[in-house]
Amino acid sequence: MAQPRVKRSELSTPAEFAGDPIVWAAWLYYEERMTQEEVADRLGVSRASVVNFLQEARDRGVVTIAVAPEHLQTVRASRELSKRFDLTSCVVIPDDGGRSPLHERIGRAGAQRNARDVTTVRSPDLPVRAQAPVVTAVTSVDGGVSGQFSHRADPTVRQ
Repeated sequence: MAQPRVKRSELSTPAEFAGDPIVWAAWLYYEERMTQEEVADRLGVSRASVVNFLQEARDRGVVTIAVAPEHLQTVRASRELSKRFDLTSCVVIPDDGGRSPLHERIGRAGAQRNARDVTTVRSPDLPVRAQAPVVTAVTSVDGGVSGQFSHRADPTVRQ
């Protein structure tokens, strides 16, 4: 059975958290990998209070959340290409150090994109799937967009 809920000012925080329930909640959630509900039960507060505690922990810099920059490099390049060539969207396929052939990486990326973005057009007379043409440009990305890019109407791979 859950403990009765208490006010924040009435929380009895363990000494190692210097009396700060925000740090305690952050520790339980991020370090001990408890759910918000489990943290709420441990602290004797509502789950909504835990959500507020975790937000305050981020606001105060107790917790920082970062995405590793190498995961954002292709996003930056994709946005630069989209802006430069007035594209609705584009996918940049990162170099994998030669672990798989370029055509396989392009195929996987295309299949993933098609699974999300393909519009199927069906006619009673002609059951055909129609897709918009895809423009693919492959170049090295080294901290930003580099190389020569051309916008072509036919699907072309440039390396």
